[in-house]
Amino acid sequence: MSDPDFARVLTALRRGQPDRVPLGEVSVDPEVKDAFLGRPITGLADEVEFWLQAGFDYIAIDTDLYAAPAIQDRIVRPLENTAHGYAGARHNRGWVGSAAAVIGSRDDVQCFAWPHAEDVDLSVYEHLPSVLPPSMKAVVTIGHVFTGAWQLMGFESFCVSLIDDPDLVLEITDRLGGETLRLLDGVLAHEVVGAICLQDDIAYTNGLMVSLPMLRRIFFPWLTTAVERVHRAGRPVFLHSDGDVLQAIPDLLRCGIDGLHPIEPKCMDIAAVKRQYGDRLALLGNLDLGYTMTRGTPAEVRQAVRQLMRDVAPGGGYLLGSANSITNYVPLENFRAMLAAGREFGRYPISLD
Repeated sequence: MSDPDFARVLTALRRGQPDRVPLGEVSVDPEVKDAFLGRPITGLADEVEFWLQAGFDYIAIDTDLYAAPAIQDRIVRPLENTAHGYAGARHNRGWVGSAAAVIGSRDDVQCFAWPHAEDVDLSVYEHLPSVLPPSMKAVVTIGHVFTGAWQLMGFESFCVSLIDDPDLVLEITDRLGGETLRLLDGVLAHEVVGAICLQDDIAYTNGLMVSLPMLRRIFFPWLTTAVERVHRAGRPVFLHSDGDVLQAIPDLLRCGIDGLHPIEPKCMDIAAVKRQYGDRLALLGNLDLGYTMTRGTPAEVRQAVRQLMRDVAPGGGYLLGSANSITNYVPLENFRAMLAAGREFGRYPISLD
């Protein structure tokens, strides 16, 4: 572990070259945190200790209307335990079907119990400064406006409505987006917040979920407004979207984002993205979860990190991390190997053959 310094994250997100490549995860499952510390995490001080001991310059926090029971309890179906190699699984995954709809009409929009920004507990940001080293900050994940809309409608109905009744879709995204902007303002009021991750998957591994013209109509205007709010508050902002978003990058740049996460390796060549867009866009993540981080060996993880440091990190604008998050099926030894390799190969200037 080195001394934390959020300034290196700011430098990297602003496409600069800090002293070393910072880590760039937005989520780590609780089983991994417990195993890493060797004890259960029972409070905010333990959370901070995990991120500090792992070598991060920040603590990642999720503050999202999408997590409200009014949404989650209606659309998410639980999966069996996905934890592998960890005792006492505490994080259950779920999936959302494509057909079932919670909202299918304007009457449903009016009757739905929409979550409100003031219902979200922000007290963590009041308590955090008392336990967080002053050189660390919080990176806050918020969003799910596009995702929330299609999941509430069911993807089939959502896609049909994009053609038959796009104003209905806009009514839903406006509801979610408006409350999310209010929540974002509340988060940004806290000085301990150092950066924002706007989280919304807009792509599969074989391309965008809907066409660019549709995204320009129903999502990118909201994204632009959210980015402007974050920038007005003096913080950087990056977008999390899984899948192949290459086609959308020019639009995302016009929306004003500073960075893109996680550059999924199954469908995107991060070195090519760096060559084409690295002067305008910071990149985060890319370590493969399909094999390397989940089923590979620590030696394979080390080699993959070395390759990222060789091909992507030079010149700055890169934060090391996985191709989504550190899930509870990532072996602890592979997580540790990622951290160690980042320290081994990530100090600037970087020159690797």
